[in-house]
Amino acid sequence: MDVSSVWRLSLLQSVCRQRCWVRKRQDNSIASELRSGDRLSPFTAWRDGRFRLFYVMLILASFCTFIPYVHIVPAAHDMGLSLESGTILIALIGIGNIFGRFVLAGLGDRIGSLRLLAILTFAVAGSFLLWSVADGMAMLVLFTLLFGMSYGGCVGLYPAVAADLFGTRHIGTILGYLYTAVGVAALLGPTMAGVVFDKTGSYLGPILFSMVAAFFAGFLTLRLRQK
Repeated sequence: MDVSSVWRLSLLQSVCRQRCWVRKRQDNSIASELRSGDRLSPFTAWRDGRFRLFYVMLILASFCTFIPYVHIVPAAHDMGLSLESGTILIALIGIGNIFGRFVLAGLGDRIGSLRLLAILTFAVAGSFLLWSVADGMAMLVLFTLLFGMSYGGCVGLYPAVAADLFGTRHIGTILGYLYTAVGVAALLGPTMAGVVFDKTGSYLGPILFSMVAAFFAGFLTLRLRQK
């Protein structure tokens, strides 16, 4: 299976899973503003403390998770690996991503979507620890598989967690607002990692920063459980 096919299949199953989960959630909105009117404004959503916390968590989690997609191939090349090895690593991220969305995210209904999201977010942080000490292809393979599975599970859980927190009445609007955080992180993460590499000649700084960002995202997810 080529890389483009992996991403298409991953996107298709993610959409299907999101629709199934959202339909299973009943409307139990946590704020009266979410029930009133036919349209939810971003200002109304932002007044909810859990929305703000979820938004910051998404920025931190997504900041680190876009870096491997952009920089794993040049990082592998700097280790002396071939371009073919780098593309294999990208494919392994995609394979792990599919497994995470199909298998791991599905466990959310058994052990709780928020609890599982916290576990998988910490697993993302752990994967970056592996990358920071990687010295060859074997360690990079372990990193890409663990990263792909844990991040794929997180992405599969985000709609379910949002539905649990805010109900389903405005879920499409809420997800649209929340996913702007992913767009911001996708712009900042790889760009800042590239700037740091150009100045230092090493990816270690961005990797360690990504690990810390993922840990903080995991702790914020635990805070969501307490609110």
